[in-house]
Amino acid sequence: MAKSKSELYKEVSENLKKLLTANKVSDAIIAEVQKAIDASLKPGTFGGNSVDLSKVTKKDGSGKITEIQCNVSGKWLPASVDYFYEDLSGKSKIVVDGVALKRLSRQAEGIRKKFIAAQAKESQKITTQIIDGEISREEGKALLEQLATKQPDFSSIRA
Repeated sequence: MAKSKSELYKEVSENLKKLLTANKVSDAIIAEVQKAIDASLKPGTFGGNSVDLSKVTKKDGSGKITEIQCNVSGKWLPASVDYFYEDLSGKSKIVVDGVALKRLSRQAEGIRKKFIAAQAKESQKITTQIIDGEISREEGKALLEQLATKQPDFSSIRA
């Protein structure tokens, strides 16, 4: 039978600490190794940082999730497949009407994809202007740096 996350974490931590101590490794290094183990194996952070569902979901009086905060746009939207992508990996803990949902809204993903395409097109235009001698390398570099600071506008997202 497979070990639980807690059992795996405990076993790895204890065995590695024994091994390092037996080989007279300094306490400072042991502490750093323990931090690395905690970051990757400690329950609640297995495979990355876990999210506090109470901070990214809203529920009605009966405890049913009614809204989800999109992790890209930060907007609160109705908790349904009309607004959010279904999580087929089975990792999502946000389950509404038997369907696991990702925290990525369809609207935000569309806006982000259009933004990335526009950024690439503008970057290519600036590069072409530099190559053609229409602008100097310094001007082009400044324009590219300015372009890199822009962020997508999610203000059009609506419930």
